[in-house]
Amino acid sequence: MYISVPIVENYRTSILKKAEEERLQAIESVVIKSPSKDGKAKVYPLHVGDTILTYGQFYGGLDGWEGLSGYFKTLVSRDNITIPLYTYLIDHPKHGLMMIDAAISWEQANDHDGFYNHNYMVSRLLTVKDEYKLTTEQDLQVQVEKLGYRLEDIKTVFMTHTHDDHAGGLRNLPNAKVILSKEDWEKGTSIYPYSYDLIKDNMDLFTYNSGEYKSFSNSLDYFGDGSVILLPTPGHSPGHTSVLVKADEYDLLFMGDTPYTLNHMSIDEVRQITLGGEETEKQLDSTRKLQQLVDAKADTVMLFAHDYTNYQKELVEQFLDDGYFAEEELKNIRNYRFNLFNNDWKLKPGNMPYYVPASENEETGHVGFN
Repeated sequence: MYISVPIVENYRTSILKKAEEERLQAIESVVIKSPSKDGKAKVYPLHVGDTILTYGQFYGGLDGWEGLSGYFKTLVSRDNITIPLYTYLIDHPKHGLMMIDAAISWEQANDHDGFYNHNYMVSRLLTVKDEYKLTTEQDLQVQVEKLGYRLEDIKTVFMTHTHDDHAGGLRNLPNAKVILSKEDWEKGTSIYPYSYDLIKDNMDLFTYNSGEYKSFSNSLDYFGDGSVILLPTPGHSPGHTSVLVKADEYDLLFMGDTPYTLNHMSIDEVRQITLGGEETEKQLDSTRKLQQLVDAKADTVMLFAHDYTNYQKELVEQFLDDGYFAEEELKNIRNYRFNLFNNDWKLKPGNMPYYVPASENEETGHVGFN
């Protein structure tokens, strides 16, 4: 069916106007503060919407969800679950406001076809029209301003990889330099150009040239002062990056999608869909290097982009409501990890996932553990 350009443009204009009105209403009483100039680095997890995907895509890597056959399974499976999308805002005393990834934009969730410039090959086949859910309260601008900051004050965004559930919000960060692996840009953006079309002039494409860092044979000390270390963790995407941020007594390790959740760190028991062949082996190797990095320092806090478990909801989100992990909170995180894993990163009983079908009143199923 033919839809005229004016009709499409009028629709897009109306929903963007409505979104802006709702955002302004949500943040009308917030007080903006200046980024920290001294003291400790603060970090805030931001739950920027949700995505609907198949249980097998999230947990089927050991059951045939691999490579092209795994992709075809995602097209036919109806065992869907709802998964959160997290980005992290960092108020750094030396380097200002930074983010790890940018999650999705309001347009992706509410004007999906428009976000992809009505290229239906992308918006309906390579992505799914209704895959993203985002409320006004979850909107990136609303969350950042409720914390007392402004999007235009964010200086740096470290991208773990190019996928558009991590990059859709970039177009709303007008003054940020976007830090992305050169390899991931060159090999991983072919179907995700729309997230980057407005920010290409603000990109810093890097290669790793700082040498060995603990379990990694190469790294990049981005600022040259040891405060932010970029680590190559390929597999989920060709140039996937993990980001290590030093926060005084503890380290913050942002893993992107190398493992989806903390339970996925048990890579031989719980595995997401993988690209297959050599790329699967790279992802397994990346995860094992991350395990070794965490083993080397007990107070390394692992942070994920899609963790929906109690680890994220009851520990990470609640403990970081003030931006810091207190000593007792770090102890609780260590204890949680001890109760979840054996010393070899194998899961203890009661922590293996299984699919629970949706009830009559639920849009998607959910995950249980036994």
